[in-house]
Amino acid sequence: MTDDSEHDALLLEAARGKLFGDGFFGALAAAQPDPERREKLETIQIIEARSVTSLQRVLRAAGLRVGDPAAVRREGAALAAAVEPENWQLLMRQMRDAVAPVVERYERLRAIAPDPGDPALVALCNSEATLREFAELELAGDERRARKALERHLRRPA
Repeated sequence: MTDDSEHDALLLEAARGKLFGDGFFGALAAAQPDPERREKLETIQIIEARSVTSLQRVLRAAGLRVGDPAAVRREGAALAAAVEPENWQLLMRQMRDAVAPVVERYERLRAIAPDPGDPALVALCNSEATLREFAELELAGDERRARKALERHLRRPA
């Protein structure tokens, strides 16, 4: 795969992933009975939605479109419907494990991008690293630092 086609494929994957995450975490938050956990999931959903917004400029510059963003969000929401909202530890383990390879792909996207310092790509990579950190801290029982990781990303994504 040439760098251009690899770049385009990774960029589309990232945009779809963030749209999916927007729908997924939004639906998880809506189903979460615990108010503190619901707030955390809503914060993650905000991070995902902001990533979608910031990637729009990069997609346009590359002449790419995701297709039907609403359909991708619905796919995320549909998967969330299969998750037991009360099983927080399982969700955090799955999130931590799912994010690890995504971080690598987003870092690769950034490395081959025309402008690796583009704030949207920096924020994209930082968002996944933040999600991994959040899940790890939640699993370790450090809820305060987990929440702070999310808040830190909202204040300074790039």
